[in-house]
Amino acid sequence: VNRPSSGCPGWCRSSLLSTHRPMQQPRASQLSKSAARASRPRRRSAMLSRALLCALYAAALTPAGCASATFVQLAAAPRRSASGCRRPESLTRRRLVLCAPPNERSQSVRERTINDAQLAGVEGLAATRLGSEQDATGLPVLLLCCAIASICALDRVVMSVAILPMGEQYAYTDMTKGLIASAFSLGYCLGLLPAGLASSATSPKLVLGSGLLLWSIAQALTPLAADSGVSPLLATRALMGVGEAAAIPSIQVIAANFVSARSRSQFWGILTSSLSLGTIGAYTFTPPLVAGSGWPSAFFVYGGAGVLLSAVWLLLGRDEPRSPIDCLPDACEVGDDGVTVRLPPTFPDRLELRTGSAAEGSGGPLAELAARVGQVPWSQMASSRPIWALAAAHSASNFFLYFALSWLPTYFAYEFGLSTAGASAASQLPFVAAAIASVSAGGVCDALVARANLPLTTSRKLMQGVACVGPMMAMVALTLLGTGAVDATLDQQLAERLFIGALAAQAFSAAGFGCAAQDISRRYSSLIYGGTSAISVVVGAAGQYLTGAVLEQSGRDFTLMFAATALVELAGVVAWTRWWRSERIFD
Repeated sequence: VNRPSSGCPGWCRSSLLSTHRPMQQPRASQLSKSAARASRPRRRSAMLSRALLCALYAAALTPAGCASATFVQLAAAPRRSASGCRRPESLTRRRLVLCAPPNERSQSVRERTINDAQLAGVEGLAATRLGSEQDATGLPVLLLCCAIASICALDRVVMSVAILPMGEQYAYTDMTKGLIASAFSLGYCLGLLPAGLASSATSPKLVLGSGLLLWSIAQALTPLAADSGVSPLLATRALMGVGEAAAIPSIQVIAANFVSARSRSQFWGILTSSLSLGTIGAYTFTPPLVAGSGWPSAFFVYGGAGVLLSAVWLLLGRDEPRSPIDCLPDACEVGDDGVTVRLPPTFPDRLELRTGSAAEGSGGPLAELAARVGQVPWSQMASSRPIWALAAAHSASNFFLYFALSWLPTYFAYEFGLSTAGASAASQLPFVAAAIASVSAGGVCDALVARANLPLTTSRKLMQGVACVGPMMAMVALTLLGTGAVDATLDQQLAERLFIGALAAQAFSAAGFGCAAQDISRRYSSLIYGGTSAISVVVGAAGQYLTGAVLEQSGRDFTLMFAATALVELAGVVAWTRWWRSERIFD
């Protein structure tokens, strides 16, 4: 393949390459029935027009400083102009090459041969998928990710409802309830970093499927463990936390591969909404199951559903798109120029590691994995202020969110004397508001960047500011009402409204820190999210245990925990505003 000379016109000088192979006719399988009936001159003219359009795009809008950029490979009988530049006459095959800096080409540049309809999707034209091998996989994969996120939240929250009848049956103290809640968080913390590494270095599909299967089995074993004593129950909850730790880091990688940067906030808002829907499902379906068949039935039903969903995921899930048109809502990642296509970069040689072919003669897959782990820029990550900001914002969010997930039904039961069903019903509306707000936050963030031309850094700071300040204000109000510092009475309706506003505001974190790891890195996004999540989970678990201890010492008074939560949220928003930058600083 020869690069056109500098004397070529602009439309072919930058990115268009042509070969000297004889002109070939398109395969009939790649043409629609109507196109197959068309005359050869008309077909050749349409293909030439498409080639010229892509050539114009590639030449005019190729970013500077790239080792390779989007270009078109033409199989044509070359025709030279007066300036000596080859012009295409017919087109049968095209190739997209991602744009990467010269020193990263060996690890990042990947080529994909795509057909005519797929290139049309890159150009922004209507694309028709041709042949079974080109069917899009993006939408089913992302829908399954949302379904897994829903059952992940449902399985986590069911204990906050079941703990009320379990506490009566086994005479649990509030401190024991706090231990049960924090045992899950401890397992979650221990599993986050390994899950992030595994998702980056191997198959995120297998990591997610394995985690789902593990936590579903642990969920189903919970009643048996509770009958055996507190220690087996704590171990089972910790094992469930290890399994659930695989969910978000692996989905981070899959989302980075399937969702374009311009719609990342919106998708993460939808995913966060799916988590809230799972919480709503736990509060909706668990009380009838407990009332009708006893509290163990909820764990059996939800555990079995998770096992079935893991089988569906392992059958239909994927690590990355087959081609750019599988990415939603448009090409995998379109550069700032609106045209250059970047196929998803992955951890070096991920596919070779997964098959083991790269590990032959080098000590096996584990040695190969250890070598790749050594390539991670650990020192730069540890000193990165944006990563500090992620850890701080995530910690503040988890301190409040873990309280709501673990203790909200107990709060309504203790404070207002509600039954299990009544406390669950009172806890539903805050998470309904959170589900709506998370979707809205993603759309608002993307609109601020795309339509209002607001810098992404500023937009992220605004979204996370709402996510921290909203809960902080609600917690301050509950503290003042609880101490009698204001002349007002705290009733159930007012408490519900305050938690509705707090959780709706907290959901804006979906467009704040929730997907921000993908802004600073694509290849290591799951690792960064897993590492910062480990810190935040420790903070959240400490809050869960501290709540139980405070309740036991204060006669079931939540006021001190409300005040502590407000202070943690204040620290989180200050750190986020000061340190965060939405700039790519790692691969």
